[in-house]
Parts: sequence; structure tokens; C-alpha cells
Amino acid sequence: MQVIRYYTNMFKTLVVNNFRGIKTCSFSEFSRINFFYGRNNSGKSTELESLFLLSGISTPIILLNENSFRNYARISENDLMSFFHNFNTEKQIDFYAEEDDGKKRLINIKIIDKHSVTFTSDELFTQKIATNTVKKDYGLAYSFSVGNDFSKTISMKIRENLSDFSVSIPRINDYKEKYTTVYLPPTFQFSIILEKLSELIKNKQTKDIIEGLKILSDDVKDITILNNEVYIDIGLPQLVPLKLMGDGMRKILSILVSLYTCKNGAVLIDEIDNGLHYSAISPLIKLLSEVCKIYNVQLFASTHSKEILEQIFNQEERFAKKFYDKNHDFFKTRFTIRS
Repeated sequence: MQVIRYYTNMFKTLVVNNFRGIKTCSFSEFSRINFFYGRNNSGKSTELESLFLLSGISTPIILLNENSFRNYARISENDLMSFFHNFNTEKQIDFYAEEDDGKKRLINIKIIDKHSVTFTSDELFTQKIATNTVKKDYGLAYSFSVGNDFSKTISMKIRENLSDFSVSIPRINDYKEKYTTVYLPPTFQFSIILEKLSELIKNKQTKDIIEGLKILSDDVKDITILNNEVYIDIGLPQLVPLKLMGDGMRKILSILVSLYTCKNGAVLIDEIDNGLHYSAISPLIKLLSEVCKIYNVQLFASTHSKEILEQIFNQEERFAKKFYDKNHDFFKTRFTIRS
């Protein structure tokens, strides 16, 4: 692996207002590897979703897709209102972030005027047999800016049909995102990164991934894809399907593949410890620290397990003494490991 000489982090600061369960919160001085810690329903996932939206600032559909991370696929008018803190749509949602180079990213989201109605050509010239069949438009006004060079406001209009929804979003062709970012929710489907893993196998770039899988099993010798299924060679007469090797192996593999394909970008992991025994966490963090440094990847992860964090910091005293403050709650504490 070739070591990058100059390191920059994608995000330096983050401010979120009126989004989901967060009225307002802010973070500063992010490092290369960052942990959000807190109890259930304290806002950890919301912070990661905010970072993901800011990393794809010109792709507003990300906001609507984020509900699917929570296994919820509806976007009714009430569902849009749920993006706003306490369903209060009188106040706009604000996302703000600053990059290492000082460039600022800003997103503002408001509810579209509920009284507007858009008609398609078919609707305009089709006879109506009733007077109450007009379907109301609803949606979001989405404004974003990147530094002093680019700013734009568009409307995401949604119409509820008989069995599904239609979404109208103007194409944004005059801004291209420079970062690659991957978000791994707790219920992440590994099939999504099969293509990326296939490319790594094709280019013979799996050596470091195999070393990472050895965290869970010293017997791992190779990895391959057959008929859209991932197989692991652990020295047996036959290859073993990844699906039969437990959640931990899939979790580590998805993390490593994401890191190796997000050079100069960011990886966001919700509930990083899901499916992993606590003994695997410390060697995993050490591996992540090395990989993030080599590929210039900024990592954000959440956990609600204080025991796992204490295990990490007890073994790495130089991190614990400098960054661990047990007297603060989630919104004041950032667990940071500097690589």
C-alpha cells in the first residue's frame, strides 16, 4: 500500500438545528476517527445522517432515502414533517459544516407551500367525473451552498398516488461532489457493496481485507465471489459462504470494503459494535486507524456501549487521558482517536 503524504479531513465542524430529535447541537475539531456515544434514541444516528447529507450536498434525494436506513420507506406529508424537530415546520432545518481547508457547507430545508398544486398534461386535458379528485402537491424547499462558489435552491415535490409516491427533483448539473462517502446503517445489506468487493478482487487488492478478517478468524486465507455470493476460504475442502459465518464477519468485511473504496472521503458507521464480540473491537480500531491514515479516510462511528469504549481507552491510555470525559453526556462528548 502507498502511504499518502498529506492528510486532510473532510469535516472539521458540524452544526445541526431542528432535525429529527435534535433541536440544536454542534461539534468541533473532528479528527480522523470519531465516535459518537450515547444511550438509545439520543441522536447518534441523526448526527451520522446529517454528515451523510452534507457529504452529498447536491443530491437532495439522500434526505428522503435516509428513512430507508431505518427500514421505513414512506414519504407521505406527515413523514416529511417528521424530519422537523417535534414536527415543528415553522422553523427550517439547518445543517452546517466546515472542512479542514475552511470551506463551508450549508443546507436549509423548509416545507413547500401546501396550497400549490401542479398539473401534468394528462390531468389538464382529462375529463373529471368528480370535483374533489385534485391531488395536492407537497414537498420540501432545499437550499444549499458550498463555500462562496456555489449556491442553489430547488423544490422537491412529492405526489401520493394510489399505491406509491412520485418525486420530482430538478437535476443539478452545475456542481459535482469531490468526495466519496459511504453510510453503513445497522441493518446494512451487504449485497450493496458486492460490486465494490468484486472490483477489489479483480484488481488483486484483497490482501489487507483478508488480514482484517483474521481479527475474527485466524483461518481466513482468501475471499472470492461466485454467483453473486461471497465465499471465504478458511482451509476446509470447500469454500464457506459468508452468510454462514455470522454477522461479525459481514460487518468487518463491509467496513473494510467501504474504507478501501472511499479514498480521500468519509465512512459513516451506525452502531459499529453490532454483531461483534467486545474482544474484536480493540484490534478493529487499530486496523481502522492504520487504513484511514493510508487511504486518507475520515471515519465517524456510533455506539451505545460504554463498556466497549472503556475497553478501547483502557488499552490505549494515551487516547483515554486526552479525550475521555466521563462527566459529559452524548451532546458534549466526542470520542476521538487520532491516527
